[in-house]
Amino acid sequence: MGHRQGAKLARHFAGKMASAGITSGTNVGVALSGGADSLSLALALSWWSGASGNVHKEVLAAMQQVTRTQPVKLEQHLSVSQYMQCVMSAAGGKQLRLCHQPRLQRPTVAALCVDHKLRQQGSHECQQAATQASAMGLKSHIMQVQWPQLPTTGHLMEQASIMRYQLLHHMCKACKISVLLTGHHAGDQAETFMMRLTRGSGVAGLAGIAEVSWSSFESEHPLLLVRPFLELPKWQLEAACTEQGLTWANDPTNQDTTYLRNHMRALLSQSESQHQAKQQRLAGDGEPHSLHFSPHQSRTVNQDKQQPEKHAYVSDMGLEPLPDAASECPEGVVPAIVQVQRRCAAAHKALSSAAKDLVQASLQVPDGPLHHPASCQREHATQQQGASMSTLAVKPFAEAHQDVACHALTAVMQAMSNRHKQPRLSVVKNLLKRLKLGYLRGSFVANDCIISPVLFSKGTLMKVQPLPAAAATSASTARRHQ
Repeated sequence: MGHRQGAKLARHFAGKMASAGITSGTNVGVALSGGADSLSLALALSWWSGASGNVHKEVLAAMQQVTRTQPVKLEQHLSVSQYMQCVMSAAGGKQLRLCHQPRLQRPTVAALCVDHKLRQQGSHECQQAATQASAMGLKSHIMQVQWPQLPTTGHLMEQASIMRYQLLHHMCKACKISVLLTGHHAGDQAETFMMRLTRGSGVAGLAGIAEVSWSSFESEHPLLLVRPFLELPKWQLEAACTEQGLTWANDPTNQDTTYLRNHMRALLSQSESQHQAKQQRLAGDGEPHSLHFSPHQSRTVNQDKQQPEKHAYVSDMGLEPLPDAASECPEGVVPAIVQVQRRCAAAHKALSSAAKDLVQASLQVPDGPLHHPASCQREHATQQQGASMSTLAVKPFAEAHQDVACHALTAVMQAMSNRHKQPRLSVVKNLLKRLKLGYLRGSFVANDCIISPVLFSKGTLMKVQPLPAAAATSASTARRHQ
């Protein structure tokens, strides 16, 4: 049996784990659904961790080709709102220093499978996937969703996802697992991008699914979520499973186009098929397979590169202009969408970095909330009931770029109110318009928190604090009736 696809998968997986700052001595779990994506992920994890006692020399050599990178600070994966929560916790003196993960001699490597109890075949598929994961050397756990009441059809997938991650988080806490892997691939990324594009999302939404992110800080057990296969197409994962003799399940629910994601998946599949058919016709006529710019498009790109002032904002955000080489154009519909998504993700990363700097510059608290003792190699902060109020200087927001200031204000309000949903952009822009004066006059209520000037500061300082429970309930009721 060949190991070509397995070697490619192992090399890619090892590189992504290294870039995320995860070592082989870490407790790692994989979310196992029974599909080809999660089974191939479990397979790569078993090879990388050494759980599998029978690793082919070709696969082993591929993993050893990965260049060792410099140690990665796990705090860099914090979103702006999570960073703000760390700052507030430190200001309140109740920061939790933890998740010091020492290098373990025998770390826990587990496969976590959730049975949603929505299909008759679901239990059998979970058991089949768990059996294969156990054969790889992973500790298998099957969890069953206990529905108090089945959700309506329109919200079924959303509620199933919420229940699944709650069970996964609970099991990771019980097994002391600090890193959870999920099998999202390039197709999932393209679907997410198109779904958010149709909803009018901004750069934060179009950034798509992050490769590495921290889970919600509502729990005392922060969990690092890693998605190593976001750059790989689904067919490559299926090829690796076939090569290794693994049997995966296809969920018939994914064919129901009643759900938006499934509908978008069907449209992308149809577009991909049409593109491949067109390429085959062009190949028969002797035309090249790769996509090319038209002469007008090529001339436009070259002219833009000769005029760097047109890309001033792009350069400020740490990005480069689009390439004009035809060889860099992706082949296929999904790769083209993913390329645009990556540029949005790069822009969002630069925007988040600038927003963190703005928050740090405006906070009226001692510096260094994220600096930990050198003796702890792996620790990060989680939200506790720390500071109930945050004091910010108005001037940095007045002088910042509008996009950066809006991103920072959104994170501040989201962190202070501890709400999952962000405030509306129009509301944030309205607040920023008042701050552009250089001072804040009067109070501003949004996202279950209140922003008001600090006494005797003449409006140059503002305090952000959550609304009392009664007031927050009244505000939510008023929003529903608008």
